[in-house]
Amino acid sequence: MQSDYKARVVQEAKELAEKTASLHNFIGSEAFESLPAREQGLLMVQYEAMKMYHNALIERIKLF
Repeated sequence: MQSDYKARVVQEAKELAEKTASLHNFIGSEAFESLPAREQGLLMVQYEAMKMYHNALIERIKLF
C-alpha cells in the first residue's frame, strides 16, 4: 500500500512538472501577451502556485 502511495506522489509531481512547463511556455508566447492584464496576472499567480506545489511534492518525495 505504501508503495502505491509513493508511486502516486511521484506521478503527480511528474504531471505537475509537465503542466508547469507548458504554462511557462505559454506565458512567454504572443498569445499570452494578447490577453487582458488581469488574466495575465492570474496566470502568473497560478504559475507561481504550481511551482510551489511542485516543490512541496519534491520535498515529500525526498522524505521517502
